[in-house]
Amino acid sequence: MKPSGAAPYVEEALRWLDGNPATPAAEQAFRGDAGSSPSAFELAARGRILLVDDNADMRSYAAGLLRPRWDVQEIADGSAALEAARAQPPDLVTTDIMMPGLDGFELLRALRADPLTGDVPVIMLSARANAEARIDGVDAGADDYLVKPFTARELVARVNLQMTMRQARAAINKQRAELYETFMQAPVPICVLRGRDLTFEMANPLYCKFVGRAPAAVVGRPLAEVFPELVGQGFDEMLLEVMRSAAAKTVDEVLISLDLKGDGSLEETYWSFVYAPLRDVAGRVDRVLAVSNNTTEYVRTRKDLEFQRQRAESSGRAKDEFLAMLGHELRNPLAPILTALQLMALRGDDTHERAIIERQTKHLVRLVDDLFDVSRITRGQVTLNRERCEMSDIVSAGIEMASPLLEKRGHTLTVDVPQRSFLVEGDRSRLAQVVSNLLTNAAKYTERGGTIHVALRKTDGWLELSVRDSGIGITPSMLPLVFDLFSQERQTIDRAQGGLGLGLAIVRSLVRLHGGDVAAHSQGREAGSEFVVRLPVAAEVPSAQFDKPVPRDTKRARGLRILIVDDNDDAAEMLEMALSVRGHSVRTANDGTSALRVATEFSPEVGLLDIGLPVMDGYELASLLRADPKHARMRLIALTGYGQPADVAQARATGFDEHELKPISLERLETVIRGASAPD
Repeated sequence: MKPSGAAPYVEEALRWLDGNPATPAAEQAFRGDAGSSPSAFELAARGRILLVDDNADMRSYAAGLLRPRWDVQEIADGSAALEAARAQPPDLVTTDIMMPGLDGFELLRALRADPLTGDVPVIMLSARANAEARIDGVDAGADDYLVKPFTARELVARVNLQMTMRQARAAINKQRAELYETFMQAPVPICVLRGRDLTFEMANPLYCKFVGRAPAAVVGRPLAEVFPELVGQGFDEMLLEVMRSAAAKTVDEVLISLDLKGDGSLEETYWSFVYAPLRDVAGRVDRVLAVSNNTTEYVRTRKDLEFQRQRAESSGRAKDEFLAMLGHELRNPLAPILTALQLMALRGDDTHERAIIERQTKHLVRLVDDLFDVSRITRGQVTLNRERCEMSDIVSAGIEMASPLLEKRGHTLTVDVPQRSFLVEGDRSRLAQVVSNLLTNAAKYTERGGTIHVALRKTDGWLELSVRDSGIGITPSMLPLVFDLFSQERQTIDRAQGGLGLGLAIVRSLVRLHGGDVAAHSQGREAGSEFVVRLPVAAEVPSAQFDKPVPRDTKRARGLRILIVDDNDDAAEMLEMALSVRGHSVRTANDGTSALRVATEFSPEVGLLDIGLPVMDGYELASLLRADPKHARMRLIALTGYGQPADVAQARATGFDEHELKPISLERLETVIRGASAPD
C-alpha cells in the first residue's frame, strides 16, 4: 500500500538516523511520485551542485537523489565548501545550517560577498521549521529554505526550480551582455543603473565622454558616488520612480549642474533623457536603461538666437519709434509749406521760385514716404487694396508721378503699352508706385537728354513690364545687390543722383506682395539698364465694363463748417486759408480746451485734429467730442505726422473716421472731408 499523510516524512527521517538504511517504502514513494507523472516538473539541463552537510548519511541520501540528474560534489564543512566554490563556482549550493566551524549562514554570507559566487543560488536545509527560521534564511540571502524532513520529490523539485532559474538568468545575462556590447558601440550616450542605490552596471564610452568621467570611475559605483553634485537635483527620484512604476519616462532639455572638469566647479548643462525599465528573470524591474543626449550646445544656440531675435525686435521697435518721431517732426513743417504752395497756385502765383520750392518739398515728402514704406513692408504691415486694373492706367499714373524728374532732366520717354486687355489683380496705387520708382531710378542714372523706354507684353500667363534706359549701367558686382535696402551704384561726391537707395527695395517688396518678381539686367558701365517686372495676368472681362460713363454730380457742393486743431500756428493758418479759398467756413484752435469751446460755439461738421497736441492730445479730444451728443454727426479726421499702424488703429478706436498723414494735398483733403458730408 502506498504511504500517505506523514508516512513519507517519517520514513525519510528514519533514513537520516545512523544505522537505519533506506526503507523500500521510502524508495518506492519517490519512484512512484516521480515516475507516475514524468512531466510534473521539467528538469534543468545537467549542472554542478555543491552539497554541504556535516552528516554523512544526509549527504549520501541527498546526493543519491540528485546525482542521476546533476553532477554533485559532496563536502562535509563550510570552510571546505567555500574554497571549492571559489576554485570552481558551482551552479547551485545546498547547505545545512548547523555545521561546525563555518555554519550555513556564514557560508552564505561569504558566497554572497565574493563576486565569483555572488549570484550562485543557495538552498538552505534545516530542521528548524518555524516561520522565524525561514525568514532568517531569506533575510540572509538564501534563494530557498527547505525544512527537514522533506520528501525526495520536494528536494528534486526545489533544486530543479533553482537550476532552471539559474539557467534562465544565465541566458538573460548572456543576452544582456550582447545587448550591452551593442550599447557600447551605440552613437548615443547610454548607461544602465541597477538597484535602489542606482549602481552603474554599464556605461558606454560616449556616455563617459559626455559626463567627463573615466569608465572605471563610473561602472560598479552608485550614482550618488559618481555624481555627488546631482544629489538634490531630483534625478535619483525620477530613476527610482521608473523602477517602481515600470513605466518609461522622457525628460527634455533639463538643466543639470555637473562637475565636468573634476575640480568641484559646476557647469550648467542641458540634457534630454529616455528612461526605460528593465526586468529580471522573474519579471521584476530591477534596472533602468538611460539613453542620454547632451543638448547643451543646441539649447545655448537656441537661447542665443532667441536673445538675438528679441534684441532685433527691440532694435526694430526702437527704429519704428524713431521713424515715427522723425516722420512727425518732418511732416509737421512740410505740411504748411506744401499747403502754402498749393494756396499760391490757387491764387495764380506761377513764379519760377514757387515751382522750385514745390519740387523740392515734394522731393522731401517722397523721401519720408519711402522711409515709412520700407518700415511697413519689412514688418509685413502693408495691406493691398486689390482690384482688377488695366495695366495701361497704372503705367500712366506712374509716368505722371515721375514726370517732374523726367522733364527736369530732359529725357526722351517712349511708351509701348497696349491700352486694353492687359489686366492685373492688384493695388492700383501701389503698382503705380512701382512704375514711378522704376522711372525715377532710370531718370536719376541716365544723363541729361538720354532715353527711357517703357514696354508691356504678355508671356505665358504673365504681364512683363520693362523699363529700359540709356544710362550709366550697372557693374557686375552691383547687379545682385540693386534691390537691397540702402544699396546704390557708386556715386561721385556731389551725389548727383540723390535718394536713399530705397526705391528699388520697395519695388521688389511690392511686386512680391502681388505674387510677381522683378529682375535687373545690364551689360555693365555705360551700357544702360533694364528692369523687368512680371505680374500674374488677371482674367479678362468685357471691355464694356470699362467704357461705361461714370456719373458725375454736376451740382456745386456747398461749403462745410470745418474746425482745424493744430498747435503749429503756420500749419493751422495755411490750412485755414486754403480751405477758405475753396468755399468752406473754417475756425482754428491750438489746443484741446480751446477746440472744445470753439466746437460748442461753431457746431462744425468736420474736425481736422492734430494728434500731438499739448495737455490734451488728439485722441482724448476726439473721445470728448464723440461723447457730446451735439457733435455726434461730426466727421473727425486725424491729420497727423504719426503714421504707424498702431497710430491708425488707435485713431479708429478713439472715434476718428479717417487717419491722414501730413502733408496732404488739397485734392485729397477735399475728398476726405466730403466723404460723409450731408447732401445739399
